Amino acid sequence: MPSEIYTKSACAQCGGHIEFPAHAAGMTVPCPHCGKPTSLTGPVKKKTGLDKRVFICVAAALFLAGATAEAIVAIRHAQRVAEEKRQNQVAAQLAAERAREEAERLAKDPIERAGFHVADVMLRRHEDNSFLYATGTLKNKTDRRRFGVKVELELYDANGQKTGEATDYTSTLEPRSEWRFNALVLVDTNAASAKVVAVMEQ
Repeated sequence: MPSEIYTKSACAQCGGHIEFPAHAAGMTVPCPHCGKPTSLTGPVKKKTGLDKRVFICVAAALFLAGATAEAIVAIRHAQRVAEEKRQNQVAAQLAAERAREEAERLAKDPIERAGFHVADVMLRRHEDNSFLYATGTLKNKTDRRRFGVKVELELYDANGQKTGEATDYTSTLEPRSEWRFNALVLVDTNAASAKVVAVMEQ
């Protein structure tokens, strides 16, 4: 005769394990642990392929979600790279434009082309109101010492008409240094402004 098949169940009252013949599934019997009546559940059925299909679907969904996230990250990275490239191109264009403008300015200005820079030119009268000076700053933009530097200025009235000239001189001008010149206006005219028109050196 074939051997009896046994299975297990848990008591609905105390949770104790009960082992019983499979053919007795569904019967109500006294629990051998607590003595209270409990129903014997049938043998555990084999799992169907549904769990496997659910697992595959979940795995596929996770894979697609991961792939989508990676695609979004890749797109954003590509956008950042493109934006950085665009900004670099704009910066390079601006730098090239500034360099071109500076080159044009130097080409038009012989003083700048010679390695000097003039700033803050104005007319200033001495404290006792007796002498008029054309003052300003001359910078040596080069890395070499300049000798016998002379500035020549022209004076203009309020209408922009030339009314006179003035000059000043320094024996040396160190590299990358500035000289504050004070050119005495020998003839007291109605000058309203001054401009450096030439810088010479020995």
